[in-house]
Amino acid sequence: MKQEEQEFRESCFDEAVGSDYVRARVLVHVSFMAGPDDAVAHADLEASRPYLRRCMDRMSYTELMQKSPDALASLWARGALGASRYRQRGGRSPGSRRRPAT
Repeated sequence: MKQEEQEFRESCFDEAVGSDYVRARVLVHVSFMAGPDDAVAHADLEASRPYLRRCMDRMSYTELMQKSPDALASLWARGALGASRYRQRGGRSPGSRRRPAT
């Protein structure tokens, strides 16, 4: 990856996570996506930042240039909801089983 492209990706990520507008839109998206048992905390937003970064890194340069702040907020909300569900399961993956007590 070219140095200029990497710097552009970093600036897009920093702008997205530092924007009050994007954070507000994340909360709106979470409220639409969340089920009745989902409780998304501020820590879940912070825990999902690597998810957002991976999503942005996997986008093509052109796709990333065309993404709206609302679209990035939607991705971040999806990650926050996943982090919340992971936390509520006690750090277990979906479908994992606990070992029987011996």
